[in-house]
Amino acid sequence: QSLTMNTPDFGYLHLVVPGTFGMGNDKKFPKNPAIATLSCGMLNIYSLPSVPQRAYNAAPFNNQVLSIDLAKKGDRRKGWSKICKKKRCCFEARDFAKEWPKMMKRMFCSTVEEIDDLVDAVQLQVERLQDAAERWRSAFLAGV
Repeated sequence: QSLTMNTPDFGYLHLVVPGTFGMGNDKKFPKNPAIATLSCGMLNIYSLPSVPQRAYNAAPFNNQVLSIDLAKKGDRRKGWSKICKKKRCCFEARDFAKEWPKMMKRMFCSTVEEIDDLVDAVQLQVERLQDAAERWRSAFLAGV
């Protein structure tokens, strides 16, 4: 579902974002081609070959490099932040951001607009999953 259009809500979100993934920090962003997908509460990142023609012809979902289950409390509490410079932004794990600001972190980068959509979609999915079990039980029991 698009986050910017008025469309029916079928109960789950799906977003695909092209970008780059790898180790980086606020001064150096990764350059390896990648695709991030958010679907059914899972944030997955897949790497692509760095040669443009090979990336264009590659099967995009063969090389998963990161998978986060947003329904798991531990995964959704890892803490994520957004770093931007010029016309690009990165979505990064904040595990050591305060203690080691120059430490390299795993980052997914894309355009400002794409990262804003990804951050919003992840936050929306986390909020929806926090009480999903209770809402499901309530709906189920109401129909019995």
